[in-house]
Amino acid sequence: MAHTDVLTGIHNRRFFEQQAHDALENHSIQKEACALLIFDIDHFKRINDSFGHAAGDQALRRVAEVCRQSLHADDLFGRIGGEEFAIFLAHTDALEAMQIADRLRQNVELCRVVLTDQTQLFLTISIGVTVLRATNNRLSQLMSSADQALYRAKSNGRNCVALVNESVAD
Repeated sequence: MAHTDVLTGIHNRRFFEQQAHDALENHSIQKEACALLIFDIDHFKRINDSFGHAAGDQALRRVAEVCRQSLHADDLFGRIGGEEFAIFLAHTDALEAMQIADRLRQNVELCRVVLTDQTQLFLTISIGVTVLRATNNRLSQLMSSADQALYRAKSNGRNCVALVNESVAD
């Protein structure tokens, strides 16, 4: 329970960051590429305001479920805040990370949340991607880069994927 987000059943922020930090350190030692994706549900506040927090909770659970089904068992996936999620992908270069991110985006776009009154919510996500290729074990820097990419995706109209220039160690 201490490692799990109660609402979605995926890793919580603290556990995600601990595991991602350890994985990043390992990749730095082995000098392997890895990627970090940060995404959130587009117009989530509108869902809560229009349909209530129970509908927002359903949307969060559905997105977590769709993503969990779309990822590999060894991919690290967690909810890091409100409607914000993160994924750490080991042994993943920029091209693979963008393909995975776009597959996630498409899978979420295809899913529906059906409310008790049979109203259907159509969901989309915006995803920021960054990749590390050298020796740097600062998770905060990688998360900041992915967050910048997320803001770029949102400014590009939402329901899209954006890549920040690959992070290279100092």
